[in-house]
Amino acid sequence: MAEYLPGGGYYTRMLSAAVGPRGEVYALETTTWGKENIESTKSALKELGNAELSLSPIGQFNLTANVDVFWTANNYHDLHVPKYANVDMAAFNKHVFDSLKPGGTYLIVDHAAAPNTGAADSPTLHRIDKNMVVKEVTAAGFKLAGESGELHNPADDRTQKVFGTHFRTDQFILKFRKP
Repeated sequence: MAEYLPGGGYYTRMLSAAVGPRGEVYALETTTWGKENIESTKSALKELGNAELSLSPIGQFNLTANVDVFWTANNYHDLHVPKYANVDMAAFNKHVFDSLKPGGTYLIVDHAAAPNTGAADSPTLHRIDKNMVVKEVTAAGFKLAGESGELHNPADDRTQKVFGTHFRTDQFILKFRKP
């Protein structure tokens, strides 16, 4: 299992438990925004016997083996923030596709932007339009296998920055499958 941008390892711990002692979690952290995330992720990994850290600039990653699951939570929008990098999203999603085993799953959780706004709110509000994500990911060859409304929050008008409103934002969960 690969976790893209673990940001300190909160989900890494859960993913480690989910794959068990015979599984492996690849924590794919960025060097783009500083040592704090890297150090906190390293600290989390010390507790785990089945996780390894890999460092790359944002929009890039290296895996030593193909994986069954590629997961990212509340970070896909960051790939659309020009001050971090000008990420070629077609190339990124194709790299994810190529890194998954046949039948593999690509899971994306992120903060929802207003419909039809694309990535316009990514640099300022740290949100992204769910339909844009679906379009980008399916263009890489993935099939949308499902979505969950479990994190949907109709009280969020999607006009505020996500910082300070965390755990109250309207979020989407998308599940894609590699054929």
